[in-house]
Amino acid sequence: MKLFLLRHAKTEQTSPSGKDFDRKLKPKGLKQCELLGQYFSELSKEMVFTIHCSSSQRTRETFELIKRDLSVNKINFYDELYHASVIELKNFVEKLPVSSANHLIIGHNFGISELASYYTGEIVELSTGALAIIDFTVDEPSLLTKNSGSLELLFEPNNLIF
Repeated sequence: MKLFLLRHAKTEQTSPSGKDFDRKLKPKGLKQCELLGQYFSELSKEMVFTIHCSSSQRTRETFELIKRDLSVNKINFYDELYHASVIELKNFVEKLPVSSANHLIIGHNFGISELASYYTGEIVELSTGALAIIDFTVDEPSLLTKNSGSLELLFEPNNLIF
């Protein structure tokens, strides 16, 4: 099983509503999504994804900008993924269905980085727009434990923006 963890792209500091939940992507975030899309178009030629996305504006925008480069089986938006803690994310992952699709979670820091660190035993700090791919030897999400995965790849579009 592979788990794909994506932190939303770079956002504005504030929103017109004043709510954190409503913050939109900055131009840098749009560029990050463009690079993520290019990466996914190469990566996902033979991969189908089930998407689990926070319902915030910035995570939805991130998904909308990369979805054309993904083969998507199903997309779900979850209020509970908005600023979820590592414990909440771990509990969420453990309840994922076993499927032939790859699970992509689009979320927020600090929980998304802490989840990658929990599963890999490495310090993983996802910058905005960064993607961690974690490989597990088991296919049953309920069997995933601390340090049971290996970090297959960390893709950081920030390293490609000059």
